[in-house]
Amino acid sequence: MQIAPPEHWDLRITTVILDTEPKEIGSSEGHRLAHTSPFYAARQAELPRTLEAVRRGLLARDFRTMGMAAEREAVSLHVIGMTSVVSDRAWLSGVYYWGPGTMRVIQACQAWRRDGLEVYFTIDAGANVHLLCEGANQPQLEDALGRLLGARGGRTIVSAPARGAWVVETD
Repeated sequence: MQIAPPEHWDLRITTVILDTEPKEIGSSEGHRLAHTSPFYAARQAELPRTLEAVRRGLLARDFRTMGMAAEREAVSLHVIGMTSVVSDRAWLSGVYYWGPGTMRVIQACQAWRRDGLEVYFTIDAGANVHLLCEGANQPQLEDALGRLLGARGGRTIVSAPARGAWVVETD
């Protein structure tokens, strides 16, 4: 559901692709395991407040409110995975999707914010990081990412608000 039109706010999402290999435990399986985490119920209880903070921040163009809520939600999702019980793989203490590159980007994001570049991260069920910033800060973010990734590798995809999906009639 769209809550604001694309022209409401000039935001960017820079996806930092760090790992393209298949995950040992896929997202669907990870979701099925979520209820085994001792923190699952707390996360579920917090979701309405998180969604409201994101919605409020988006509508008010309050980047800090929206960004911090999204960032904390991403961490919450991964805490559930890391504390899930994988009963058919006794050698696993949980589901860990983050890799060393993931942590480098997370820590860099927080350092950039400390130093004045307002950027926030989110992470789906994988190692890749999605960085949120306002359009005016995109060139500065790309410079910072270039220095961070350098020879370590990784590629980026930049997205901006758009009209969304629509049906195209074909013959």
